[in-house]
Amino acid sequence: MKALLSRLFGRKTEKCVGNVLVVDDEPAIRELMKFRLEEHNLKVFTAASVQEAEEILAKEKETFRLVVLDIMMPGENGLLLAKRLRKRKETARVPILILSGAVPPSKLEEMRDEFTYTEALNKPVKAADLNEAVERALKTGFAK
Repeated sequence: MKALLSRLFGRKTEKCVGNVLVVDDEPAIRELMKFRLEEHNLKVFTAASVQEAEEILAKEKETFRLVVLDIMMPGENGLLLAKRLRKRKETARVPILILSGAVPPSKLEEMRDEFTYTEALNKPVKAADLNEAVERALKTGFAK
């Protein structure tokens, strides 16, 4: 399966080491993101909800280099989690990539200052766009 996904979604990019948290209510999206991020030699933690993400953040003593959040999820949305992440000492400067399949790009840009995320990507996310966004976020090393 991994070989097939590799052929479908392109080449590996620059190697990075660290931990990433992916929060998305769609299992297929979580698995695809996990696969793509593991190609960057990242350890990927996945959560199906904001509540599950909060539990991982509370339980894990790992330092996260990147958080990937879906906006629209049952219960709380990813933007509210992004705001809380900025208030925590451990995650205040961690880059956050926002994913959205429903919010127009212009609206995402308007919300950027309020929710202080690093970058927004529209679903479905192209492999090359994800690779570039991850590389930018990891090279920057902190939120803007």
